[in-house]
Amino acid sequence: MAAVKVVPHTHWDREWYLPFQSFRLRLVGLVDRLLDFMEADHRYRFTLDGQLATVEDYLEIRAEAEARIRRLVEAKRLAVGPWQVLMDEFFVSGETIIRNLEQGLRRGDELGGAMRVGYLPDMFGHVAQMPQILTLASTTQSSGAECPPRSGHTSSSGRHPTDRRFEPSSCRRATGTLGRCSTFPVESRARSRRSSGRCGTSTVTSPC
Repeated sequence: MAAVKVVPHTHWDREWYLPFQSFRLRLVGLVDRLLDFMEADHRYRFTLDGQLATVEDYLEIRAEAEARIRRLVEAKRLAVGPWQVLMDEFFVSGETIIRNLEQGLRRGDELGGAMRVGYLPDMFGHVAQMPQILTLASTTQSSGAECPPRSGHTSSSGRHPTDRRFEPSSCRRATGTLGRCSTFPVESRARSRRSSGRCGTSTVTSPC
């Protein structure tokens, strides 16, 4: 019989149908209960949304809890990062996406170790360069995100036209195990800035 793995996690919007501070009050209550629960049950694991903003906004209210979070992250029970924030990929530049990832990896390592998975939950599709960006961050295993190739964005061989050395089977391979933020070479950053392809329709809200 195949094993089923359940990943306890949360997805958190900083500001949506309520103001930021209203959502932050909910966040503080959630993380307070989460830390108590994880310290009481050492079998429990949790993924904190893939963005360091959840931790930073929590610690602005509960600065004294940083040591508790660090212990859980170092024990590999609480997964944080790799992103600083979960951006809308179609609204920001390639440089912004890379810097966002670098900052998230750096801050996550300061807290005990950023999650080395290109975790991209609740996204409205993915830009065509996302597999390339994660590859530049030393992605060694890819799976998860949905983004089928579209005509004009991915060649028939599966390579993106802006980088023939990159060979994903499709844009579906948009997540994976990440290396350290120092693995971004300067030349690769410049190449990513020059890349301009995208996946999906002309409207941002349409998923790939």
